[in-house]
Amino acid sequence: MKKQIAGVVFSLLISAEVFYGAQADQGDDLCKLGIQAYEQEKYEEAINYLAQASEMGNAEAQDVLGECYFNGYGIRSNPEKAAELFQQAADQDYAKAYLHLSDCYYYGFGRGEAHQQSYEKAMELLKKGAELGDAETQYALGLRYFGSGMTTEQDYKKAAKWLKKSAEQGYAPAQCYMGECYSFGLGVEKSMKKAAEWYLKAAKQDDYGAMYVLSGFYEDGRGVSKDSQKAVEFLQTSAEGGWITSQVELGRRYLQGKGVEYSTEQALKWFQKAADRGDPEGRMEIGRYYYVIEQDYEKAFAYFEEFAQEGNARSMIVVAYMYQYGIGTQKDADCAKKWIQKASNLGDQMATLILEGKVSISDNSVIQQTLQ
Repeated sequence: MKKQIAGVVFSLLISAEVFYGAQADQGDDLCKLGIQAYEQEKYEEAINYLAQASEMGNAEAQDVLGECYFNGYGIRSNPEKAAELFQQAADQDYAKAYLHLSDCYYYGFGRGEAHQQSYEKAMELLKKGAELGDAETQYALGLRYFGSGMTTEQDYKKAAKWLKKSAEQGYAPAQCYMGECYSFGLGVEKSMKKAAEWYLKAAKQDDYGAMYVLSGFYEDGRGVSKDSQKAVEFLQTSAEGGWITSQVELGRRYLQGKGVEYSTEQALKWFQKAADRGDPEGRMEIGRYYYVIEQDYEKAFAYFEEFAQEGNARSMIVVAYMYQYGIGTQKDADCAKKWIQKASNLGDQMATLILEGKVSISDNSVIQQTLQ
C-alpha cells in the first residue's frame, strides 16, 4: 500500500513538473513575441503577449510590461502598476527589474512602501541589480557614484569600477564613459591612449557621441596618431547619425574649408539640421552666417529677433545691438535697452554688465563675443 501511495505521489510530482515546465516554455515563447512587438513599437500587440507571459510568472515579461505601464506605451500610464510588475520581476532576481524599481523609488512612484521617495532605497536596488551582472544597471550605478542624481556619495573609483564592468560586457554608453574616465583621470590613472581605445570600442557600436570625441582626438593627435582625414570621417558619420554637436561642428568646418571643401550650402544644411532639433548653437550659426558671411542684415535681424522672442538671451543681445545702430532695422535705442533688460533678466552676464555701465554696447567685442 505504501509503495502504491509513493508511486502516486511520484507520478503527481512528475506531472506537476511537466506541467510547470510546459507553462514556463509557453511563457518564454509569449515573452519573445511580446518583446519582438515592443521593439517594433507595436505596443498594443506587445502588451497582449507580455500580459499573458507575466501571468505565467515570466520575470522578463513582467519587467517589460512594467516599462509599458511606466512610460504609457500602448496603454495609459500607470506608475503604480509598473512598480508592482517591477517588484514581481525583482522578487525573481531579474536584474534589470532592480534598475526600473530603483527609478520608482527615486521618483516616488508606486504602491505602499515604493510610493515613498527614497534615494537610499533606490541606490540599494541599483547595487543588487549591478551585482547580478546586468550591464545597464552597472552603468547606472557607475553614474550614481559620479554624483549623478540620487547620491551625494561621489566616488570616482567606485564609478570607474562599475562602468568598467558594464563596458567589458560591451555596453556602449559605459565604454564611452570609460573613455571620459581615462581622459580626465577620474577613478583611474589618466591615459589618453586607453581613453581612445574605449571611445573606439563605443564608436564601433555606432555611439555617435564617442565618434564626436574621436574626431577631436584624431584632429589633435591625442591618444592616437594624428589623422585629419579620420577626424573628418568620424565627424561626418556622427553628424549623419544625428549627433547635434557634430552637425554644428561639421557646418563650421564647411565654412572654414577645414578638412572639407568650402561650401556655404553644406554649412547651412548642417546648421539647419541642428536647428531643426532645437539646438541653440545651430540657430545662432545660421543667424551668424546671414550677418557675417552674407551680410544680409535684414534677414539676419529677422532671424535673430524670432529667436530672441523665443527666449534666447544671446539673440536678444544681437537684436539690441542691431536696434542700437539701425542695422537691418530702424534705429531704436529704447528697443535696444528693452532687449538688454530681457537678456539680463534671464541671467545673461554680458547683458547685466551693459546695464550696469561696466561694458558698452558700442564695444565691437560685445557683438563679436556674442556671435562666436
